[in-house]
Amino acid sequence: MTIKSITSKQRPQIARLAEVAANTASLSVLERLPLDSETAKINIIAKGGKFQELLKPEFEKIIAFALNQMSGRRHPAADNIERFYKEVLGMTIDLTGVLFPEKTGFPAYMAVLLGLNEDLVLSRLAKYFGVGVYTWLSPVAEKIDRKSAQQRPTDTYVYCHVGGDEPDTAHLGKSYDDATGAGMLFLNPLEYLLVTGRHMWERHKWMDVNGATRTSSLWSDGLLVFGYFNPGNRNVCLSRGNRGDRGQGVGPRELFLG
Repeated sequence: MTIKSITSKQRPQIARLAEVAANTASLSVLERLPLDSETAKINIIAKGGKFQELLKPEFEKIIAFALNQMSGRRHPAADNIERFYKEVLGMTIDLTGVLFPEKTGFPAYMAVLLGLNEDLVLSRLAKYFGVGVYTWLSPVAEKIDRKSAQQRPTDTYVYCHVGGDEPDTAHLGKSYDDATGAGMLFLNPLEYLLVTGRHMWERHKWMDVNGATRTSSLWSDGLLVFGYFNPGNRNVCLSRGNRGDRGQGVGPRELFLG
């Protein structure tokens, strides 16, 4: 099928629509967030280029999402993620228009649906695959230290990661303290459960049968949350470890949010 590109006349028309929306949104914010006149004059208006520089990346993301949503564009990986949610988790997720991050060497994708938590995913995985569950503390969602957790988007989001049966080769032996000290983003327990569940759904095997994944979260008692699958008792596990441990065969799984 031949796709006709947006014409040279249509581009400025669409850009003007975006400009009007941006102007309206800016005025609305300024009404709700009154600023000192000198601050506005000296720090914002006089340094307009810097102000625009700060806005540009976020505007680009918002405009790209709106264009994708209005045109019905979908990433090629969206269908399988939606099917996984429907079949395994019994939930509906619509990824039409959602931006998928792109990074070389990070071919695997997963989405986190707003409102999802670790206990719900564990129960659905256990029921669908007929396996058991082990967690160091329970309920997981209440026993994870959210204050020390890495920040994530506040709405439904997509992330990409390396994938693979065992933790990232490049990060084996890297401790939680090493990874966080380097500013690396890596899978938290919820993200880990989703990717290992999808791994099993698509490839018919669990992640981390030999090694284990160091997540980016701590339990409320200060211990690190470890993820793995125990083939002996067929348990999906969120166990505990030391945040400074550098044992080989274990490591974080890096993620990219865009």
